Amino acid sequence: MPTAATAKRTTAPRKRRTRKVTTTSTKSVTKVTPKKLKRPAKTVLTLNHYVRDYQSRVKIHNYEFTLFLNDCKKGLQIADKSVRSFYQYATKSYKSHFNV
Repeated sequence: MPTAATAKRTTAPRKRRTRKVTTTSTKSVTKVTPKKLKRPAKTVLTLNHYVRDYQSRVKIHNYEFTLFLNDCKKGLQIADKSVRSFYQYATKSYKSHFNV
């Protein structure tokens, strides 16, 4: 009976890893002091400026809102027209199909 041949293992010597040593440097921290704000001596806007600005914004809002309402009315008119034509078509086809 033949005997099984045993394989010879050849191992290379293990490689050694070297660790790198890093040095850390410290940075100097500078402190920042915030500057105080100075109040302006003269007021830029008066109460009348705010009132006129508010009134003009309300006028612009009202104008754009009426345009929006007009667009909604046109959309409803178009939808109403198409729903009515569909209803007429459906009743006409129902009557012709079932001879009513």
